[in-house]
Amino acid sequence: MEREFFSSAEKLCSFYGIAPANFPLSVYPENIAKSIKDLKQKLEGVDKNLELIVAHDEDHAACLSVKKTFDTKTTLYYLPVEPLYDLLQDDKRKKTAELLLSVLAYLYQIGGIPYHGEQGSYLSSVYDMIYDWSSEEECFDDENEQQYILGHIELMGHRSKWLLEKLNKKVHLQKFEKRLNGFRPCSETEQELLALAKQAYALYCDFPNFSIIDRIDTGLFDQDENYDSCRVYAENYLSFIWSFTDCLYDQVMETVNNELQEYNEIDEPATIQFFDTVQLSQAHDHTFEIRFFDLLNGITDNLNDFNHEKHNR
Repeated sequence: MEREFFSSAEKLCSFYGIAPANFPLSVYPENIAKSIKDLKQKLEGVDKNLELIVAHDEDHAACLSVKKTFDTKTTLYYLPVEPLYDLLQDDKRKKTAELLLSVLAYLYQIGGIPYHGEQGSYLSSVYDMIYDWSSEEECFDDENEQQYILGHIELMGHRSKWLLEKLNKKVHLQKFEKRLNGFRPCSETEQELLALAKQAYALYCDFPNFSIIDRIDTGLFDQDENYDSCRVYAENYLSFIWSFTDCLYDQVMETVNNELQEYNEIDEPATIQFFDTVQLSQAHDHTFEIRFFDLLNGITDNLNDFNHEKHNR
């Protein structure tokens, strides 16, 4: 362990051009502890976003590594799919619906965004919880209101299941380029969709196998007995959601915010560079993450714009 640690420390210092830690009067494990503290300070001087970690896994006993995390800005990236459902019901906007379907199919099939109507997803459990609460008689003074809420959840469930079958079909990725090239926007919202579709298709072509979930590696965390109960997982803040404007949205967001504010850590995309061998170039490239989250922000706004169109015709 000591030999591997100092061998990797030498390679790390050479790569970043920093002076090696040297504590000749200290013995194991004090020499390692002091070196870690010293190297953390020096590495922070190189780039405050770099985090020094000691990898201990199947391949390493104590290998110095550098981790760089992509900041998701503690934002909930929830994408409402009700606007897509509505467009798919409108024969006059078939091409608009199909192009939007290709974009969202990419985010679901390749990008790895969880779907709220899929059993086992985080938001699925939130919707189930709200249904259970709403089923209790003491929750409502008005029986009609209760039946309205329960009926809405059941209808949403049927529509979400139908839409999930659409999102899961490979044909929507196969026809992505054709739909993109043949689309002629007729409104400002459709023009924005075209720009976002180009952005999504370029990302798909440049990173055909990249999933945002796969970019989050929790394997090097110290997973103690409290690990599962104190972290915000990717599926907690990345998801499709049914609607931003229905009768459930406020309760969904209240439930999510109340739960997540209790956590003190968050799983985010990160790159890790090991120094078990000599490194010739920087491994921390977050180009995919920058483009992916920019796309999420843009498509969420665009979905809201389509919803606004529906209510202001």
